[in-house]
Amino acid sequence: MYAWPSSIVNNFKSNETVLSHAMGPYEVALFGSLSSVGALVGTPLFGYLSDSIGRKYSCIAAGIPFLVAWSMIATFRQVEVVLVALFIAGFGAATGFISPVFVSEICQDSLRGVMTISTVIFYNSGILLSYLLGGHLSYYCFVYVQIIISALYIILANFLKDSPVHLMNKGRESEAATSIAFYRSVAPDSKEVLEELDNIKKTLNLESCGQTFPDSSEEAKLNQTPQPSNDEYVSPLRYLLKSQSSRRALAVCLMMITAANLMGMVVVLVYAEPIFEDAVPSMPATLCTIMLAVVMIVATVASASLVNRAGRKFFRNLRLRIRWSKNARLTNRQESCEDDPRPGRSVTVVTEENVRKIENLYWPTKE
Repeated sequence: MYAWPSSIVNNFKSNETVLSHAMGPYEVALFGSLSSVGALVGTPLFGYLSDSIGRKYSCIAAGIPFLVAWSMIATFRQVEVVLVALFIAGFGAATGFISPVFVSEICQDSLRGVMTISTVIFYNSGILLSYLLGGHLSYYCFVYVQIIISALYIILANFLKDSPVHLMNKGRESEAATSIAFYRSVAPDSKEVLEELDNIKKTLNLESCGQTFPDSSEEAKLNQTPQPSNDEYVSPLRYLLKSQSSRRALAVCLMMITAANLMGMVVVLVYAEPIFEDAVPSMPATLCTIMLAVVMIVATVASASLVNRAGRKFFRNLRLRIRWSKNARLTNRQESCEDDPRPGRSVTVVTEENVRKIENLYWPTKE
């Protein structure tokens, strides 16, 4: 839905449009942005539903707006109805945030990173499919294909098991064991399932009690058994206010998502074909949009492979070393207080030892 305007916006602006009348500049702007407005409204709603009714049923519910929107587009030709349909489809954008959470809660630790990134790969694959179909199918054929895909998504998602973390949080331990066994292809009473249930219990106990560990290695944090607490249940908002690590994680996520959207990639995806028609008139615009989607998929797969092989810490330390190496080139290693014309001024000498000290201070190497 989000890449669909790219292949059809020229038709909607022309006098030969399939709609009741041609879109004006204001309507074209709404055509490309109303889905994002719907996502802004729908994502908090489905975020609440994911904790209330579960990840599985939230994902199913998030697929309904797509089915409704495509059905409206197939039935009506009025411009106003198409714009409303795009706004409704925006509510389904919540699947982009629920799916990574769902996937991370059903995967083993060794697969969690790659499987979570796979949601981005499939998102980019959907954009590629939209560009392919939009450039080669007629208007109504494309809409009917999207209706079928949306219906299949809702039907097939019903065969999944809900997240074991959500089930344990609701006190449904037997269903959580069945869920883990379903995704691990083992018996519900196997050792692997029992160990996973124990880990989930420890995690939920820490969250409900609002406990935090002192600074120590990650392994010690995982192995340490939480002490029972007499405190009352801590709400998610109160826990966020009490937990410094959670606030830091939230701030990092907000900054990354904000930066990703403000860089303008969403606008490029929505209006890719008109952009390429003006930028590269010698090449078919449909081919350019397909190449754009392929590059996005390749880049995502490459990043997932690198992160899986080298680890997240490798890239973090690499960025640190690049940053400090730039400073080192600007700093004279032989500089001292005696060389400074202002007596008493302290001088920081950038050395490998200092870099390692700073890395170990904020990010201990022992995990």
